[in-house]
Parts: sequence; structure tokens; C-alpha cells
Amino acid sequence: ADRKERPPQPARHAPTAQPCDHPNGRVTQPSVQGTGSGSQRALAHPFADVREQALVGLAALSSGPLPGDLLVLATDKGHRVKRRLVQVLSERRHPEHLATLLALAADTWSNSRRQYDEEPSFPIAQGAAKALMEEPILGDDLHRAFSEIIEDTADTGVKLKLMQALVRNGTDLARKKILRLALKTGRPPLHRLAATALLLEYASLSEPFISAVSDEHLRLQAAPVACQLTLLVGACATPARVIEAAKALAVNPDRRALLVLLSLAASFRDEGLAAQVRQFLPDPLAPAVADAIAETRLLKSDALDEVGDVRVVAAIKMTASVLFEEPKKQTAFSSAFSTRLRKRAKKKAAAEGKDH
Repeated sequence: ADRKERPPQPARHAPTAQPCDHPNGRVTQPSVQGTGSGSQRALAHPFADVREQALVGLAALSSGPLPGDLLVLATDKGHRVKRRLVQVLSERRHPEHLATLLALAADTWSNSRRQYDEEPSFPIAQGAAKALMEEPILGDDLHRAFSEIIEDTADTGVKLKLMQALVRNGTDLARKKILRLALKTGRPPLHRLAATALLLEYASLSEPFISAVSDEHLRLQAAPVACQLTLLVGACATPARVIEAAKALAVNPDRRALLVLLSLAASFRDEGLAAQVRQFLPDPLAPAVADAIAETRLLKSDALDEVGDVRVVAAIKMTASVLFEEPKKQTAFSSAFSTRLRKRAKKKAAAEGKDH
């Protein structure tokens, strides 16, 4: 049985499995040997710590894919055992581990009590989903299993990581499925996550792939989804397509503010293209956006009130909160954007230092 949760400790081999009497009369927890039949028997031991140590010992003795009697620990009743298994699988990647990682990604154990309106968090599933993001190839035969977990899990982070794994390491068919999900209507939270996964993994996408995102999608999708799709166009579409999208947004009074995100995404590959997009913004907003992107001066909280519907403006502030003076909870992209800004600033400073 599991006792109080603690993070997995460094792998270690333990001495021979023999119970011993404590001076105060209690029986101490037995440990197991890292080799031989003792470890095999320990996999069925009632103490989770013993099963965990047996897993570590037997894994160290094997090479290639883990043996089946270790992979079956994905269904162990002890959460420490499953967390250790995730760690071992993450460090020792092999195609034969994919089914086990998917089973672990569906795990629903949580080490925290949920507060009202707080999203669930499943650490074992999160670790497995992160490991799947590092797998080199995810075949089409796994799509159904991925889809079922994405549909069923209540952990938003797990959903997003699994979508990212399909975009990064899946086939073109997998990427198209995620794109189709992002472009659908009716379930904004799920569509937004699909769009975010595409955006975070945009390096895996081609320009023709992004051409499926039309002006109609930017106009009709729910505001949070439209924000992600706008960034995707700015980051990946051809320059001609970016300007085409800018022209369409410029004549839409409810969505003109999306030009800020289009310029932001374009700035990471071509500042000249970003400047062309900002020409469709009114003065003095255009130079203010340029200053915010360059981190010279952040935008005031009401800067976009005249160029967009209130829902669109709110979604933009949440998506790219680092552009605004008022603090907001960061989204997955906003956090990634903050990191990119810091890296770009360091690169620019280093270049300027060389010039001098």
C-alpha cells in the first residue's frame, strides 16, 4: 500500500530481501536485491517501495526494450511505482514502450486536492505525455489511442502535450487531424488546444499546410481559437498569405485587433514583414505595437479597445500578455513567447557587443 507521496528518489540497488526486527518490536520494511529471483518475487511485494526498487534493479540488468513483467507495472496500484516507471521509460526510449506510455498517459492519479473550479492535474499522465513528445516516430496506428485519451482526460496539460506529440513526431495525416480539430467549431476549449499545439510545434509544419487556415476561419472562430490561428499564419504562412490575411482583418472592425498578433508572429522571422502588417493598424497604435514587440514600452490595458470586439481584445491580452502593462495569467504560447523574447534580446545584445 502507498504511504504519503514523495517524488521519485535516485535509482539505487538494495540489499537482499529479508525482514528484520526493529529494536522497538516493529518489523521494518524489507528491501530487495537488485539481481536474480529476489527482484522478480519483489515485483509482487505488498510494499510499493519494494516493488519500485525491484523495477529499478531489473531495469538496470536488461538492455533494449523493458521486459513485459516490468511494463505491466503501468497498472500497479502504487503511484510511486508508476511514476518510477515513467522515469525509466523516459530515459530509455524504445518503440515497444509506446503502448505502455499511452496507458500511463491515461492515468488519473493526483497528488493534490482540487479547489473549487481548479483544473485537475495528473502527474503520472503528464510525465508519460511528455515522454511521448520525445518519441522519434508515432505511427498512424496510434491515432485512435491518442484521440481517446485526449477526449477522456480532464487534465488540459495532458491533452496539449499529446497533441504536440502528434504534431511534432506524427505523420502528415496526424498533423492534418490536429489542424481539422483546430478549424472545427462547437468546442472552443478543445479547438484552442489543437491550435496551440500547432503553434508551439510550428517548426514541424510547412507553408502549404498552413494555407488551410483561411480568412473565414480568422473571422468566424471563437476569439481564443482565432488568436492561435492568427499567430500560426503569421509564423508559418507565406509572406503573400500573411499580407492577404492582414488586409482581411483590417476591414473587420470586430477583429482588427488580431493584426497585433499577426505582426507579433511575423516579427520572429521577418521584421520587415511585421512592419508591413502594422501598416494596417491606425496611428498611434501601430508604433505602440512595434515598441511593445521590441520591449521598449508595453501597451496600456485599453490600447486595443477601439480596434476589436471586447472578447477578441480579452483573448489577445491572455494570449500575448507580455505585451501589456497589466499582469495576466500566461497561456502556453505567452510563456513560450516570453522565453523567445529573452533569447532574442540576449542574441541582439551579443551581436551589438561584437560590433563594438
